[in-house]
Amino acid sequence: SKEWNATSETVIVTNVPEAQCTAAMLVPYFGRFGKVLGVECDSQSDDKRNRTARVAYGAHGEARGAISCVEAVLGNRFIQVKWGPPLDVKPLPDSCRIDAAQLQQQQQQQQH
Repeated sequence: SKEWNATSETVIVTNVPEAQCTAAMLVPYFGRFGKVLGVECDSQSDDKRNRTARVAYGAHGEARGAISCVEAVLGNRFIQVKWGPPLDVKPLPDSCRIDAAQLQQQQQQQQH
């Protein structure tokens, strides 16, 4: 909603297929725009087996980067990213923490 887009550090990601609605899938993608502090995925799916996730960044500008990116999220044009209210962040599990060097390596591999 409009009131969050000036201050929020959280984005809401909608229409995420069940299999992709995990921190392990979302952190590598959204981590390109900044430091992801937390990811929360809904436990309930809609009738198309899609879920909603919330991704919290450390800074408003990072969240804006994720929202203004025109690339399809996880290669899926139906997934939408919009502003959300600030998320009360639970720390990410260690399995999702990806350091920057590892992330760059992955991106370079994808480009070849």
